[in-house]
Amino acid sequence: MSQLGPRLSAIARHVLAGSPVADLCCDHAALAIALVTSKRVPRAIAGDLNLAPLRAAAATIEQLGLGDRVELRQGSGLQVVTPGEVGTAVIAGIGAPLAERLLTEAEAAGALAGLSRLIIQPNHGYPKLGSLRAQIDALGWAIVDESLTRDRGRLYVILVAEPGPPTLHDEVDRELGPILRRADDPLFGEWVEHERARLTRACHGMQRGRGDPSQLGSYQRMLTILD
Repeated sequence: MSQLGPRLSAIARHVLAGSPVADLCCDHAALAIALVTSKRVPRAIAGDLNLAPLRAAAATIEQLGLGDRVELRQGSGLQVVTPGEVGTAVIAGIGAPLAERLLTEAEAAGALAGLSRLIIQPNHGYPKLGSLRAQIDALGWAIVDESLTRDRGRLYVILVAEPGPPTLHDEVDRELGPILRRADDPLFGEWVEHERARLTRACHGMQRGRGDPSQLGSYQRMLTILD
Protein backbone atom coordinates (compact mmCIF):
# COMPACT_ATOMS: atom_id res chain seq x y z
CA MET A 1 0.00 0.00 0.00
CA SER A 2 2.67 2.39 -1.15
CA GLN A 3 0.11 5.15 -1.79
CA LEU A 4 -0.32 5.58 1.96
CA GLY A 5 1.98 7.53 4.26
CA PRO A 6 3.79 5.85 7.17
CA ARG A 7 1.00 6.42 9.72
CA LEU A 8 -1.83 4.97 7.64
CA SER A 9 0.42 2.18 6.34
CA ALA A 10 1.16 1.14 9.92
CA ILE A 11 -2.55 1.14 10.72
CA ALA A 12 -3.33 -0.90 7.59
CA ARG A 13 -0.96 -3.66 8.71
CA HIS A 14 -3.16 -4.26 11.76
CA VAL A 15 -6.41 -4.61 9.79
CA LEU A 16 -7.77 -8.16 9.71
CA ALA A 17 -7.34 -9.52 6.21
CA GLY A 18 -10.30 -10.97 4.36
CA SER A 19 -13.16 -9.29 6.23
CA PRO A 20 -14.85 -5.90 5.68
CA VAL A 21 -13.44 -2.86 7.45
CA ALA A 22 -14.92 0.40 8.70
CA ASP A 23 -12.67 3.43 8.27
CA LEU A 24 -14.21 5.92 10.68
CA CYS A 25 -13.37 9.63 10.86
CA CYS A 26 -12.06 8.74 7.43
CA ASP A 27 -11.33 12.20 6.02
CA HIS A 28 -10.80 11.46 2.29
CA ALA A 29 -11.09 7.67 2.82
CA ALA A 30 -7.49 7.05 1.77
CA LEU A 31 -7.16 4.07 4.13
CA ALA A 32 -10.39 2.42 2.99
CA ILE A 33 -9.47 2.88 -0.67
CA ALA A 34 -5.97 1.47 -0.18
CA LEU A 35 -7.22 -1.57 1.75
CA VAL A 36 -9.68 -2.43 -1.00
CA THR A 37 -7.37 -1.79 -3.96
CA SER A 38 -4.64 -3.91 -2.33
CA LYS A 39 -7.25 -6.67 -1.83
CA ARG A 40 -6.49 -6.91 1.87
CA VAL A 41 -10.23 -6.51 2.47
CA PRO A 42 -13.14 -7.26 0.13
CA ARG A 43 -15.19 -4.22 1.10
CA ALA A 44 -14.91 -1.04 3.16
CA ILE A 45 -17.24 1.44 4.78
CA ALA A 46 -15.80 4.94 5.10
CA GLY A 47 -17.58 7.19 7.55
CA ASP A 48 -17.14 10.80 8.56
CA LEU A 49 -19.31 13.36 10.29
CA ASN A 50 -18.34 16.06 7.81
CA LEU A 51 -19.75 16.10 4.30
CA ALA A 52 -16.89 17.93 2.55
CA PRO A 53 -14.27 15.14 2.87
CA LEU A 54 -16.86 12.55 1.87
CA ARG A 55 -17.54 14.48 -1.32
CA ALA A 56 -13.82 14.50 -2.11
CA ALA A 57 -13.64 10.78 -1.35
CA ALA A 58 -16.64 10.11 -3.59
CA ALA A 59 -14.85 11.67 -6.55
CA THR A 60 -11.78 9.48 -5.99
CA ILE A 61 -13.88 6.34 -5.55
CA GLU A 62 -15.77 7.06 -8.77
CA GLN A 63 -12.53 7.72 -10.65
CA LEU A 64 -11.10 4.38 -9.48
CA GLY A 65 -14.29 2.46 -10.16
CA LEU A 66 -14.62 1.31 -6.55
CA GLY A 67 -18.24 2.28 -5.96
CA ASP A 68 -19.28 -1.33 -5.40
CA ARG A 69 -16.57 -1.94 -2.78
CA VAL A 70 -16.16 1.33 -0.86
CA GLU A 71 -19.34 2.77 0.62
CA LEU A 72 -19.42 6.28 2.07
CA ARG A 73 -21.64 7.08 5.04
CA GLN A 74 -22.07 10.33 6.93
CA GLY A 75 -22.33 10.01 10.69
CA SER A 76 -20.58 9.85 14.03
CA GLY A 77 -18.10 7.03 14.56
CA LEU A 78 -19.43 3.49 14.74
CA GLN A 79 -23.00 4.69 14.48
CA VAL A 80 -22.63 4.44 10.69
CA VAL A 81 -22.08 0.65 10.97
CA THR A 82 -24.62 -2.02 11.84
CA PRO A 83 -23.57 -4.84 14.22
CA GLY A 84 -21.77 -7.65 12.43
CA GLU A 85 -21.25 -5.65 9.25
CA VAL A 86 -17.46 -5.39 9.52
CA GLY A 87 -14.65 -7.28 11.21
CA THR A 88 -12.32 -4.35 11.91
CA ALA A 89 -13.16 -0.77 12.84
CA VAL A 90 -10.50 1.93 12.58
CA ILE A 91 -10.69 5.21 14.49
CA ALA A 92 -7.62 7.22 13.57
CA GLY A 93 -6.25 10.73 13.41
CA ILE A 94 -8.44 12.25 16.13
CA GLY A 95 -7.95 13.32 19.72
CA ALA A 96 -8.07 10.72 22.48
CA PRO A 97 -11.06 12.38 24.22
CA LEU A 98 -13.07 12.26 21.00
CA ALA A 99 -12.10 8.61 20.51
CA GLU A 100 -13.34 7.92 24.06
CA ARG A 101 -16.64 9.64 23.31
CA LEU A 102 -17.11 7.67 20.10
CA LEU A 103 -16.49 4.41 21.97
CA THR A 104 -18.97 5.41 24.68
CA GLU A 105 -21.60 6.20 22.04
CA ALA A 106 -20.88 2.94 20.24
CA GLU A 107 -21.22 0.89 23.42
CA ALA A 108 -24.52 2.58 24.30
CA ALA A 109 -25.86 1.92 20.79
CA GLY A 110 -24.67 -1.70 20.72
CA ALA A 111 -22.41 -0.86 17.78
CA LEU A 112 -19.40 -2.71 19.23
CA ALA A 113 -21.26 -6.02 18.97
CA GLY A 114 -19.95 -8.28 16.26
CA LEU A 115 -16.64 -6.48 15.89
CA SER A 116 -13.51 -8.63 15.99
CA ARG A 117 -10.95 -5.84 16.19
CA LEU A 118 -10.67 -2.15 17.04
CA ILE A 119 -7.71 -0.10 15.83
CA ILE A 120 -7.39 3.32 17.44
CA GLN A 121 -4.71 5.88 16.66
CA PRO A 122 -5.16 8.93 18.91
CA ASN A 123 -3.28 12.19 18.57
CA HIS A 124 -2.43 12.51 22.27
CA GLY A 125 0.05 11.35 24.87
CA TYR A 126 -0.26 11.64 28.66
CA PRO A 127 -2.75 11.95 30.32
CA LYS A 128 -5.33 11.41 27.59
CA LEU A 129 -3.72 8.32 26.06
CA GLY A 130 -3.83 6.47 29.39
CA SER A 131 -7.46 7.45 29.88
CA LEU A 132 -8.30 6.00 26.46
CA ARG A 133 -6.53 2.74 27.29
CA ALA A 134 -8.49 2.53 30.55
CA GLN A 135 -11.78 3.01 28.74
CA ILE A 136 -10.95 0.30 26.19
CA ASP A 137 -10.19 -2.00 29.11
CA ALA A 138 -13.41 -1.09 30.94
CA LEU A 139 -15.53 -1.82 27.87
CA GLY A 140 -14.34 -5.44 27.87
CA TRP A 141 -11.73 -5.10 25.14
CA ALA A 142 -8.19 -6.41 25.54
CA ILE A 143 -5.28 -4.46 24.10
CA VAL A 144 -3.58 -7.17 22.05
CA ASP A 145 -1.04 -5.08 20.19
CA GLU A 146 0.50 -1.61 20.21
CA SER A 147 2.99 0.02 17.92
CA LEU A 148 4.66 3.33 17.24
CA THR A 149 5.19 4.96 13.88
CA ARG A 150 6.77 8.18 12.71
CA ASP A 151 5.10 10.36 10.11
CA ARG A 152 6.26 13.85 9.11
CA GLY A 153 8.48 14.10 12.16
CA ARG A 154 5.81 13.12 14.69
CA LEU A 155 5.41 9.88 16.64
CA TYR A 156 2.02 8.17 16.78
CA VAL A 157 0.80 5.35 19.03
CA ILE A 158 -1.48 2.73 17.49
CA LEU A 159 -3.68 0.64 19.80
CA VAL A 160 -5.16 -2.69 18.68
CA ALA A 161 -7.93 -4.24 20.78
CA GLU A 162 -10.10 -7.34 20.61
CA PRO A 163 -12.87 -8.58 22.92
CA GLY A 164 -11.20 -10.14 25.93
CA PRO A 165 -10.14 -9.89 29.57
CA PRO A 166 -8.42 -6.82 31.03
CA THR A 167 -4.83 -6.19 29.99
CA LEU A 168 -4.10 -3.17 32.19
CA HIS A 169 -2.72 -4.58 35.44
CA ASP A 170 -1.19 -1.44 36.92
CA GLU A 171 -0.64 2.26 36.40
CA VAL A 172 2.42 1.65 34.23
CA ASP A 173 0.38 -0.50 31.84
CA ARG A 174 -2.18 2.28 31.60
CA GLU A 175 0.31 5.03 30.86
CA LEU A 176 3.05 3.25 28.89
CA GLY A 177 0.96 0.48 27.36
CA PRO A 178 0.78 -3.21 28.30
CA ILE A 179 2.43 -4.16 25.00
CA LEU A 180 4.66 -1.17 24.27
CA ARG A 181 6.40 -1.22 27.65
CA ARG A 182 7.42 -4.84 27.15
CA ALA A 183 8.01 -4.91 23.39
CA ASP A 184 11.24 -4.11 21.63
CA ASP A 185 9.82 -1.25 19.58
CA PRO A 186 12.75 0.77 18.19
CA LEU A 187 10.78 4.01 18.62
CA PHE A 188 9.72 3.44 22.23
CA GLY A 189 12.79 5.02 23.80
CA GLU A 190 12.38 8.09 21.61
CA TRP A 191 8.69 8.33 22.52
CA VAL A 192 9.54 8.14 26.25
CA GLU A 193 12.11 10.91 25.87
CA HIS A 194 9.64 13.07 23.96
CA GLU A 195 6.97 12.61 26.64
CA ARG A 196 9.49 13.27 29.42
CA ALA A 197 10.57 16.54 27.80
CA ARG A 198 6.98 17.62 27.17
CA LEU A 199 5.86 16.89 30.72
CA THR A 200 8.94 18.54 32.21
CA ARG A 201 8.14 21.72 30.30
CA ALA A 202 4.52 21.52 31.45
CA CYS A 203 5.57 21.08 35.10
CA HIS A 204 7.92 24.05 34.91
CA GLY A 205 5.10 26.11 33.44
CA MET A 206 2.68 25.13 36.21
CA GLN A 207 5.28 26.00 38.84
CA ARG A 208 5.48 29.45 37.26
CA GLY A 209 1.72 29.92 37.29
CA ARG A 210 0.97 28.80 33.74
CA GLY A 211 -1.50 26.04 32.97
CA ASP A 212 -3.62 24.16 35.50
CA PRO A 213 -1.67 23.83 38.78
CA SER A 214 -4.03 21.08 39.98
CA GLN A 215 -2.42 18.77 37.40
CA LEU A 216 1.11 19.29 38.69
CA GLY A 217 1.07 16.27 41.00
CA SER A 218 -0.18 13.87 38.33
CA TYR A 219 2.35 15.15 35.80
CA GLN A 220 5.17 14.70 38.31
CA ARG A 221 3.89 11.20 39.01
CA MET A 222 4.03 10.39 35.30
CA LEU A 223 7.61 11.64 35.16
CA THR A 224 8.55 9.08 37.81
CA ILE A 225 6.90 6.37 35.69
CA LEU A 226 8.86 7.48 32.63
CA ASP A 227 12.08 7.28 34.65
